[in-house]
Amino acid sequence: MKHSIYAVAVCLSSILVGVVSHAAEPPDKPRLNLNEGAIRVQGEVRDAETGEPIKELRLIIGSPYNDIHTNWQGHLITEHADGRYEWFNRRPWLKTRLRIEADGYRPAISPTFTRDAGDVTMDFQLRPDKGIFGTVVGAQGDVVAGAEVAMATFRRETSVQNGKLIYVNGQRLGAELVLTDQMGKFRVPPEADPYLIVAAHREHGFGLVERATVQGLHKTNKPLVIPLEPWCRVEGQLTDNGKPEPNQMYQLYVGWQPKPEWPILNHRDGGTTDEQGRFVCERLAPGAHYIQRQINSGQGTELVGPSLSLIAVAGKTMRITIGNQQRSAVGRLVSFEGHVLPAGFAWSDLSVTIQGKSSRRRRVAPAWPNANEIQKIELADDGTFRVDGLRPGDLQIKLTPKDPNGPLGDVAFRCFGLLRVRLVDDQEVDQPHDFGDVRISVFPTAEPK
Repeated sequence: MKHSIYAVAVCLSSILVGVVSHAAEPPDKPRLNLNEGAIRVQGEVRDAETGEPIKELRLIIGSPYNDIHTNWQGHLITEHADGRYEWFNRRPWLKTRLRIEADGYRPAISPTFTRDAGDVTMDFQLRPDKGIFGTVVGAQGDVVAGAEVAMATFRRETSVQNGKLIYVNGQRLGAELVLTDQMGKFRVPPEADPYLIVAAHREHGFGLVERATVQGLHKTNKPLVIPLEPWCRVEGQLTDNGKPEPNQMYQLYVGWQPKPEWPILNHRDGGTTDEQGRFVCERLAPGAHYIQRQINSGQGTELVGPSLSLIAVAGKTMRITIGNQQRSAVGRLVSFEGHVLPAGFAWSDLSVTIQGKSSRRRRVAPAWPNANEIQKIELADDGTFRVDGLRPGDLQIKLTPKDPNGPLGDVAFRCFGLLRVRLVDDQEVDQPHDFGDVRISVFPTAEPK
């Protein structure tokens, strides 16, 4: 999904983090018995400009989520002093990263350690950094006092709820909202992880800037300005096959991560529909969204309902219907590259069924009792198909040979992914949903391993 990215400039202290790894161990520390499977990382932390040891610092342990993001563990923060740190673990994770923090400095992040790293000495050099300073302005360029500003990262997930910013997690990691002063100015601490700077005001709107923009405009030494776009108002109705659903508790969840390096942002709004199944979302950020209806059963179980794709327009009122009309779908089955189909094979030799996917944590709401019904799909020889009467949600396909005793009896066909039917608005409900090419794995045995 895409979201507006605003042109901004930034004034930020120079950033430098030096990480030096040594194989040798200081003489005052005994080496570990590597057969124990333990890991110890230690070293010095100095000011990159003066070379002096940093008096007070924090060490945070995390496990890599991927090459970009890290699951920092707030309960594993330790305090260290006099420019030295040490981390020891007899039963380390498969992969670990270290984060060094000190007030007035930009944090540093280590390379990834594997559990067999043994003894490692790693020194850090932190560059003094006062943080990121900026100003929040409204759509007309006037400064906005009292706007909330958040430094959103992977472990400081930020949610927008009725025009207010809320940290979903990360409080132990220092997640803290800041407010702009009477001149619309703010300061957020320096950050080493990929981030978004998010700003919101209930009356003036929503805005954000990404790290790449901040870093690029730092070279121009200009002040950071975050312009807010007015909120979009959404007037909606919940229906089931065209009939209004009155007095239904609901939650609208909107989440997006348009770039891999971005943290996930989400919008939440909820309440109870009126007698005509209607609801109002007063403040939705402009941009492309995927709205997921979720109903709370009252027993702690979220029940997934229909969904709708929406382009929210700044300052406009949009009217939508989130219903449960059945849809048709088309697609084509194709084999994965390198998966060889039997000689003389035709896709029409297979029996195919499609069924709604649910679990104990995410169930289909009672209002859609047919969502888990098994439906048969007739395939053409080339794998193309059309199926009618599908309801919104995640679907799974099962394929079996029509003749289990024939030449395909010892071949297994599997679709390991899920097909998702997203309900668009009522004006488009008659258009078939196109799955495109659905890739199928082909195995020479009946039970793939």
